Formats: sequence, C-alpha cells, structure tokens
Amino acid sequence: MNPDRPSSVPPEEREREYVMAIPTEQVEFSGFRMHGDQGDEIDLMNSFDGAEYRDRTVVEQDTSMKQPISYGVILDSASRRFFVYKRAKKGTEGRLEGLLSIGLGGHVEKGSDDTSTNPIVHSLLREVSEEVDIEGKVTPKLVGYVNEDESNVGKHHIGVVFTIKGENVEAVIKEEKLKQGRMVSIDDLEDILASEGGTLEPWSRILFEEIKQGNFS
Repeated sequence: MNPDRPSSVPPEEREREYVMAIPTEQVEFSGFRMHGDQGDEIDLMNSFDGAEYRDRTVVEQDTSMKQPISYGVILDSASRRFFVYKRAKKGTEGRLEGLLSIGLGGHVEKGSDDTSTNPIVHSLLREVSEEVDIEGKVTPKLVGYVNEDESNVGKHHIGVVFTIKGENVEAVIKEEKLKQGRMVSIDDLEDILASEGGTLEPWSRILFEEIKQGNFS
C-alpha cells in the first residue's frame, strides 16, 4: 500500500487515518543516501522516533511535512536479480498507476507500532506479506533513504529503503494492484525499459542506479 490520492469523500464523512510524518526541513538531501554515520551517510531514525502521527488527508496537502514510507527491494544475492512490478490502474496510488517499481511497502500508520517491532519495519513486513509471496529465506535490512521533490508523490513522502535479501529467492504477486511482477536481472530491466516502453517511478529510478553500481549487493 503506497501513498495515494486524497479521497473525494470529505474527512468528516469517513474514518480518519493517521500516519507518521516529520518536518520536511529535517530531510536535507535529494536522491539516495546510505544509512549510517560515516562520510555522506545519514541517520534519520531519531527523526522518526520523534515523529508525529497526522491526519493523512491533511499531510497529503501539506508540503511542510513528509510521510515516511517503508520501501523494500527484494533481492536474490546469488543471482543479483531483484523484484520489479507494474502498478495496475486499480491500485491505491493513482499518481503512479502504470509505472514500474522495485519497491514494496507503505505508510506507517498509527497503532502499527508496538513494543517489539520498529513501526517502520512493522509497516514494511505487513505490506510485503500482503502484496507478494516470497519463496526462500530472506532478511530485511535498513540500507538508506530516498527523496525527491519534483513529483507530486515525492513532495509529500520520504522513502525508508530496505533490502529484503536471501539466496534462491523468488517472489510472486498476490494483490490486484500489482498488475505484473517477476524477478529480473539488471539487463532484463534495461531491456524492458528500452524495448517495451516501460517507465520506472521516481524512487525506483533512483534506486535502480544504486543497484547497477552494486551498492545493494
């Protein structure tokens, strides 16, 4: 479940959804940054620990706040293949429909955090389990953050990037909002983009460059 368009139904006529949000001024980079405290690395986890939960319909219109989105990249470490899918038109995110993506995840909702699991990790595991079946043992690992302010989605969200990695991994879609999906190599995706006219959504376009450079290996 990824960020979607505000509903046309007035907020007072439906149940409110509260999601994690941080001040945009705390996100002082563009593109991808590795998680850590060395060199160009950054650590935003303290910002998330102190985050507020706001009405989603409000923060979707407020560029002074950014909503953290768990964004997991499924990887097979042996073959260096990764999962790519196409968003269906019936998906929850109208602004991204028809685009290719390599990230699975969603908003961090109020009530999703508990004493045993980081709320962002909880969001990641919940959304991935709803959207795909994964064959093989995998381990999620926080690797960094992705941010861009050019698209309508990017202006309101920041991606918290995880690798979901293992050996001999396969992933199969099980939600209708994912129209097509399969494990691919770098060359496979290059061919799809060149010959089939596919377009990666902004965050995935940024992360594909990181994959090509071997930064998620």
